[in-house]
Amino acid sequence: MRKTHAHDDAQSINNVLERRAFQLIAISCLAVFLCAVLTLLEGDILICQLLISSVPPLSFCLYLAHKKHTKLSSEGFIWTLTFLLLSILWLSNGFFNAGLLALPCILIFAAMLGTSSSFGAILALFSLNIALMGYLHSRGIFVFSHITNEKTRPIISIIIIGVSGFSMRLLIKDYTHAIRRLGRENAKVKESEKAIAFLANHDSLTELPNRTLANERFQEAVQRLTLSHSNKKIALMFIDLDDFKTINDSLGHAAGDRYLVAIAERLRDATRPRDTVCRLGGDEFLLILEGLDHERDASLVAGAIQKRISRPVITGQHKLVCSASIGISVYPNDGERYNELVKKADIAMYRSKEVGRNTFHYYCVSMNSDALDRMQLLDDLRTALKNNELYVEYQPIVLLATGKMVGAEALVRWQHPTRGIIGPDMFIPLAEKSGLIVDIGAWVLERACHDIAGLQHHHATDFYVAVNVSTLQLKRDDFKKRVENVLASTPISPQSLELEITESELLSDSAEFDEAITQLKAMGISLAIDDFGTGYSNLGYVQKIKVSKLKIDRSFVHGIQGNSDNQAIVRAVHNIADGLIMSTVAEGVEHACELDFLKRLGITHGQGYFWSRPVAIECLIHLLQEPHTTSLNNELFLS
Repeated sequence: MRKTHAHDDAQSINNVLERRAFQLIAISCLAVFLCAVLTLLEGDILICQLLISSVPPLSFCLYLAHKKHTKLSSEGFIWTLTFLLLSILWLSNGFFNAGLLALPCILIFAAMLGTSSSFGAILALFSLNIALMGYLHSRGIFVFSHITNEKTRPIISIIIIGVSGFSMRLLIKDYTHAIRRLGRENAKVKESEKAIAFLANHDSLTELPNRTLANERFQEAVQRLTLSHSNKKIALMFIDLDDFKTINDSLGHAAGDRYLVAIAERLRDATRPRDTVCRLGGDEFLLILEGLDHERDASLVAGAIQKRISRPVITGQHKLVCSASIGISVYPNDGERYNELVKKADIAMYRSKEVGRNTFHYYCVSMNSDALDRMQLLDDLRTALKNNELYVEYQPIVLLATGKMVGAEALVRWQHPTRGIIGPDMFIPLAEKSGLIVDIGAWVLERACHDIAGLQHHHATDFYVAVNVSTLQLKRDDFKKRVENVLASTPISPQSLELEITESELLSDSAEFDEAITQLKAMGISLAIDDFGTGYSNLGYVQKIKVSKLKIDRSFVHGIQGNSDNQAIVRAVHNIADGLIMSTVAEGVEHACELDFLKRLGITHGQGYFWSRPVAIECLIHLLQEPHTTSLNNELFLS
């Protein structure tokens, strides 16, 4: 953009110079012609011839100016006038001639249109000639006459003064215009500098201070406390919006941005003018509360903030609601350095997430050990694949109408060498946050396809396997290639593979995601939406990608026979699936009464403890061989 403005300015200047050169040459040609006429009337044939002889070169300069050859035409113009004027002075009455008045005019032309060297040369040439005329005249060597034509001299003087004055007017006009334009450009530069300085220290979306300015504000607050010798506290409050990702994924980033702007305004309203509200990035905010009498005073602010955030935000046709998990650290109790206190507030916020969200916690030393434990667990997870600590279990998927086992969902498990079995609810979030889910997901996909290929070969050719995939996997450029390689290396058809995507991930607003879905469908792989009904559903998008199944979350299935709300939700999901020609899978079926109710609703598939817990591939094969043994009370599968 700046290059474009600079180019436009340069072009504008060139246009002015071209226009001025043409105007001044044209005016000078007219003045020379008028002077020639006057000298002819005086009877001064020699001077008249000189003036007329200058018309062709001046006309050529005018032609060059018309053709935009500004530099060449300007140089030719001022030197033609210079030699013309000097010739007239020497051949007439020297410095007594009215043409002497034209010297300043030519100098103005040289200053406006010529180069610095040309201006200096012409000024020197004029000075030397006038000095020489004076010297020769005083010595009597070359005597110039004082006698002038009293009739034509005033007219010629008026012409020369008129041309000089008009030229000066043009110069001053251009100069004034340039000064004004420079002033405007200077003002724009200052505004740009202010904007750059603002962007360097503020978040561009919410206009709140960013991390850099937050650090400065904290240092200033500490300095004020130090200078006042006060025992007051400074609290750092780390705020993370719960389930904001669902809003972003389901309604798009534009709606998410509007929501963040609204939350930022509420945070400003909930704090004092001397407090600082910062946006750290994403859905994370930081409050710096200074001048607290007691560290527990921050609890009142935290409670007020959670109330404000929990109120719905209306954006367009949507009513958006989030809660907030908050962590608090206090200066100087928990530390004196900004980065240390932010980290500890973050750790305290993580504890709020762990205990159910929508609450706040102060940092305490024991939280550090928990954070270190998570870091160690993540480090162990990095080597779990290499050490063969991960394994896959399978939970059967049953056709409710016949009781036939038609598929199974592959579920990853972790056998830690010292901690024993670690549940997926502990390590899967760590894997997703760190990006390890990509490698883990690829391994699970390969393992599941290999196991089911063996099962199909010996027992059930139409058996399929359902594998969970994450958004991170789908957005990888090599995901399609990985799936193709797995299918090529195992004797399993694409129709035997079903990929399960959670509802919020399916609605991810991403071109890469859409492209991956399209490619998988083209390969013949079926798609299922897992945990349907727990997020913000976009039925238009569901229809667009034509998924095969909707999996009803277990929270709606549990105790459905006595819960009218859950019955209504399950019935609605079934109607949606039926209208879009999809199958439905009820997760978490545990009791016969639940099964009977689901069958009456028309649900097509089910999985849950009623048939089997997740089991190893060998136990799954055993279930296929002896289906009559599959029940909730079978000790083999409950162990």
